[in-house]
Amino acid sequence: MDLYKCCKCGWGIYAPEKEKDYLMMATMHFFMCKDCKEVFYDPFEHGTRARVKDVRCPECGGANIVRWRPKDNCPKCGGRLEKQLGEGICMD
Repeated sequence: MDLYKCCKCGWGIYAPEKEKDYLMMATMHFFMCKDCKEVFYDPFEHGTRARVKDVRCPECGGANIVRWRPKDNCPKCGGRLEKQLGEGICMD
């Protein structure tokens, strides 16, 4: 996963370029809560279908959830997210 930072407000997150990333035992799907603007991930076991309707925001408990990826822009201010060169994280 790479570090992305907002050009406008400085918000940052480690996330894959697409809306999910694969680990050994699970697939991490990234979501955004449209109520509180929190971005979070939810791991699903391989072979399990990730359905947005089954996901709740861990911050506010809301169900107004959409899939999220860095090209969707900053959830806090709408600014463009830039991939930070040399910054990354490996997970498993």
